[in-house]
Amino acid sequence: MRHWMIGAALAVMLAGCGATLPKSAEVPLATPPGLALPLKGRALLYVADVDLKRKFAYDLNRISREETDIPDGVLLQGAARDLLSKGFATVTSNEPLPLPHVVVRVGGVAAWNRVEGSYRVTCSVDAYESDGIPIGSFLNLFKSTPLHGFEEALPRLYAQCLRQPMEDMLRSPAIAALAKAGFPEPNPVKTDAYLRSQGFVIRGR
Repeated sequence: MRHWMIGAALAVMLAGCGATLPKSAEVPLATPPGLALPLKGRALLYVADVDLKRKFAYDLNRISREETDIPDGVLLQGAARDLLSKGFATVTSNEPLPLPHVVVRVGGVAAWNRVEGSYRVTCSVDAYESDGIPIGSFLNLFKSTPLHGFEEALPRLYAQCLRQPMEDMLRSPAIAALAKAGFPEPNPVKTDAYLRSQGFVIRGR
């Protein structure tokens, strides 16, 4: 069966000092056995609208939060696209055309400890074939010591957190099967139906 789900166990990693975290575009992905990256397929990166509109916020104390003007969700999307582009030859962000072979829904939240200056980042990758058949759900938790500047730090943090889930997805049996088959063109009827069910508007079809 192609449906391959990862359990909810979290892989916890501890980062070194902020200077050791590369930019999201510089974070590599491990190549799955028997394949070469980027894969010759199309991936649709899906970040929920509520996440895209999210501004970065942090706790001032136990009862109050401070919201900044920093586009947290947009930075998450950018980091995710940088990584996903290393895995697939074609990546679109929240854009359903051309029809994708794989739909990759990404989530992530970075919590800043005001006292310590450290970060705790949780992230998720939920992947589906073009017709909505699940490939897997992949989760991670990443911790980092202090970094300089929220807007500079957030994409680096999200890239580090998303790296392991992205690699797990690329190693999944479903991705291996699609690659072995040469990424056949998606069934437009089934794919359109699935994408529409996720709230996408398929223009020109």
